[in-house]
Amino acid sequence: MLVDNAPNPKFNTARIIWLALTFSLIPYVVVATMVAEPKEEPMPLVFALAIGGMGLFNLALSVGVRKFLSRSEALLASGKPAGELAQERFPLEMGQLIMTWALAESAAIFGFVLTFLSGEVVYAYALSTLTIGVMLVFHKPRQLTASDFLDV
Repeated sequence: MLVDNAPNPKFNTARIIWLALTFSLIPYVVVATMVAEPKEEPMPLVFALAIGGMGLFNLALSVGVRKFLSRSEALLASGKPAGELAQERFPLEMGQLIMTWALAESAAIFGFVLTFLSGEVVYAYALSTLTIGVMLVFHKPRQLTASDFLDV
């Protein structure tokens, strides 16, 4: 078992992947700004609301899934000791973390698609900014401690 203050290579890997996915959204905004051209005919509002709503739904779903899967009861249900879980989960396993991050990133992709369909860059700006905010506030990997398991 690793010592509490020793660097954890798995955690460092999770942090690198998180940073890469979070800041990979910046090129979406740059490309959308440079390439998007105004359309002659505006896109129907219902269409924009439907696609934008799907993006916002995915963003909220990513937070909900992470909160649900990272409950202490769910973590301890595996039967592993808390010390071992603290070394393997941040607070989820790597595959689960990547799944929630990709779900969050899909919101920015919906904004990117809306920008190309409508010719208005505001969709890419709004959904990418929201996604980066959610990634920074809710999806940042963290190492678990013994106190994370006390409420069970």
